[in-house]
Amino acid sequence: MDLIIQKFGGTSVARPSFRSQVVEKIIKTKEEGLFPLVVVSALRYDRCPYSTDALLKLAEDFIDSGDLREIDLLSSCGELIACALVAMHLTKCGHQARSFSAFQAGIITDERFGKACIKRIDTQFLNHWINKGVIPVVAGFQGVTETGDITTLGRGGSDITAVALCHAFKARNVEFYKEVDGIMTADPYIVPSSVKLDKISYEEVGEMTCCGSRVLESSSIEMARRLDVPLVVKNTFNPDNRGTSINEKNTVCFTSPVTAIAHISNVAQIHIELPVETNGGKIEEIFNALSFNGVSLDFIALNPNDLIFIVDMKLLEKATTVLKEMNCSFSFVPNCSKVSAVGAGMRGMPGVMNRAFSALRKEGIKVLCSTDSHITIAFLVHSYDEKKSIEALHKEFIGGEK
Repeated sequence: MDLIIQKFGGTSVARPSFRSQVVEKIIKTKEEGLFPLVVVSALRYDRCPYSTDALLKLAEDFIDSGDLREIDLLSSCGELIACALVAMHLTKCGHQARSFSAFQAGIITDERFGKACIKRIDTQFLNHWINKGVIPVVAGFQGVTETGDITTLGRGGSDITAVALCHAFKARNVEFYKEVDGIMTADPYIVPSSVKLDKISYEEVGEMTCCGSRVLESSSIEMARRLDVPLVVKNTFNPDNRGTSINEKNTVCFTSPVTAIAHISNVAQIHIELPVETNGGKIEEIFNALSFNGVSLDFIALNPNDLIFIVDMKLLEKATTVLKEMNCSFSFVPNCSKVSAVGAGMRGMPGVMNRAFSALRKEGIKVLCSTDSHITIAFLVHSYDEKKSIEALHKEFIGGEK
């Protein structure tokens, strides 16, 4: 039997009319000779009482209690609601379907509540129903430990579920259904002239997700690359669009060194002055203290006399409190954005940084900091220059009017 994994995001299954389109797609796939194994996220719409965020809000008085087992059990409920609704809709349309929790689907994880890792998938139970022609609708995001405790796989965990199932069942590929036509060259709400990429490599899309692109989670991309699972990103509401293909075989088109522009909004830059006599021990102490307090760092620049990095604006107060307690001399710039140009075509190509910097300079944009790697050039700018920076880089490397 030729299996295909079809994963539907929270917006795709949010309302009855949307679920009708989801079910039509699943049925069409089956009628075309492929057998769909479906994975769903929790419903997501404004003020949805069953979204992951809404469920976690119910427990906001207990989030810091350390009882992560109960938090995982609670936050996993949204996917169960979604998969039951989709399964019932399929059955009503005359197609046998059953919903499955992670426990029933045999998705075994370790015991790291809140960010569990899948150890293995026992395929026997799902295969029993697949061989009977029953369409499985599996709850994404969740797993179960060897001792029967429910776990969650972290944000974007439903995408991980889909990739892991594809590998375990040797399915053809994973189709991710979102509310966009595929991977775009920039956020279309910021750059209307952005275009859909027909294909892209794991490396590039993985870098894009790390730099702020929110279509897929970086952990699912890395798993797909490691397990060689081909991916396709499609639009639930535009079924005729072929979407974006993601796999290792997708070669780079060198017509431009840059494939796409990504961005991360609402960050702050922190600049710590280091005494001349500072050794590695003090720097390690700073990193350990921030990590212990849950402050994640990015855009790190370490110089002989200073340390510079960025943090999420939501964590700025916590970060500065930690640094004050350590008697660090520091300053910070709030309300910044990290804007990145990503493309495997820039590898070994001279002059790309100069073109990028010149494009920003022409628009009068002040660059607070910059960095580059083999396939990424990133700039830190003030938030009020975010849109203009994205537009300028997109126009320089990809095209389109601002």
